[in-house]
Amino acid sequence: MAHQACSVALTRLDDPMAAWVAAGRAMTAAENAGNLILAAAGQYRLASVFLDCSEFALADEVARTTLTALRGLAELGDPEALSLCGVLTLVRSVIAARTRHPETAYGHLAKARLLASRLGTQQANGVPEFGPQYVALYEIAVSVELGDAGHALRTAASLDVAGLSPGRQTRLLIDVARAYALRGQVDEVTAALLRAEELGPCHTRDLARARRVIRDLLAVRMPPPAQLAALASRMSGGTSGGAVPGAR
Repeated sequence: MAHQACSVALTRLDDPMAAWVAAGRAMTAAENAGNLILAAAGQYRLASVFLDCSEFALADEVARTTLTALRGLAELGDPEALSLCGVLTLVRSVIAARTRHPETAYGHLAKARLLASRLGTQQANGVPEFGPQYVALYEIAVSVELGDAGHALRTAASLDVAGLSPGRQTRLLIDVARAYALRGQVDEVTAALLRAEELGPCHTRDLARARRVIRDLLAVRMPPPAQLAALASRMSGGTSGGAVPGAR
C-alpha cells in the first residue's frame, strides 16, 4: 500500500517512470503476500501509469486481464473487488475515448455505473475510491475527450459537488472549462478557471491542463478579454508544482 501511495504521488508530480517503478513494487509485494486484491490494486496503478504515458494498448491489456482475474470475487459481491472492477472499467473508458472509440467508451461507462449501483453504500478499504460520483466525473472527462461538450456540461450540471474534495472539484472545473472551450465560450471558460483558482493548489497535471486551455483560447482570441489575460499572466508565473494561477 505504501508503494501504491508513492505511485499515486509520483503520477500527480508528472513523473510516470518513477510511478511505474512504484506500481511494479506494489504488485510484487502483494503477490509475495498472496493478496489478490492488493495485487489487482497495483495492476490498476500500473494501467493508470500506462494511460498517462499514452501506452493505450498496454493500459487496456492490464485493465482487461485484471478485470478477468477479479470477476469471481465481484460476482460474489465483494466490495473491494467491485470497486477495483469499477475503476479499471473507467480506465478502459478513457482509453477508448482517447483512441476515438465513442461507443466503446460510453459502454464502459455504463458498466461502471452498474458496478457502482451494485456496490451501493458498502465500504471498500485499501483500494481506489469508487462510486456514482466518481463515475460521473469520468463521464464528464470522457465526453470532453470525445468532443461532446453538451453531454459533459449536462452531466456536470446534475452533479452534486458538495461532497467532493477541493482537488476533485478543481479537476471537474477544468474539465468544465475544456467543454466550454470546445464551444468557444470564452467567458464561461474563464469563469470556470477562476472558480478553480479559488479552491487553492492543484496537482501538476491539472495545472498543465488548465494552462493548455488558456493557451488554446489565446491562440484564437486576440486581444483576449481582460480577465482571461490576467489569468494567463498569473498562470505563466506559476511553478510546475504550484497552484492554479494566483491560487492562495
